[in-house]
Amino acid sequence: MFLKVAKKSQIEEKQKLLAKIRVHLRNDSMAKNLVKEYKLKNWIFDAVPLDFKKINVTAKTVNGTIYLSPKIEDMPFKIVMRYVIHEFVHVLQHITEQKKGETEDDKDQEYLEREDEIEAFQEQIKYDAKHRGLKAAEEYTDELLEYHKIPKTEKIHKKKELMEKVE
Repeated sequence: MFLKVAKKSQIEEKQKLLAKIRVHLRNDSMAKNLVKEYKLKNWIFDAVPLDFKKINVTAKTVNGTIYLSPKIEDMPFKIVMRYVIHEFVHVLQHITEQKKGETEDDKDQEYLEREDEIEAFQEQIKYDAKHRGLKAAEEYTDELLEYHKIPKTEKIHKKKELMEKVE
């Protein structure tokens, strides 16, 4: 009986977090502006599939579905939403067929050189700056560049490019 209650509680907590993400996304001015930029309607906030899945990254979008790693459950909500915004951009790209998912050309291109990823990271970093402050967004960007092993000679340019939309 305890195992069933514990499992029910875990499922309930995950569903509550997904609901909180959806409500926040629907009410976020940045997300609303993205929907307008892509010439879509607000129905997308209720329609976008969102779920947890064991993946080797924090979040991933596959064919318009956002998958979140279970490890985000322990992250502060502002950090969770930073990743959701990034993936939401990919959903919008998929819907408008500006990006149909990973292609063979993508495999030949460095991750942070792909236009779809640059746009998603720009929005993610903009969101981070708005909700956690400029310094936190800069620190995150530095960590991102380090994680992706961007050569020192390219870091300044890449950081400027990724932070281009930060006001």
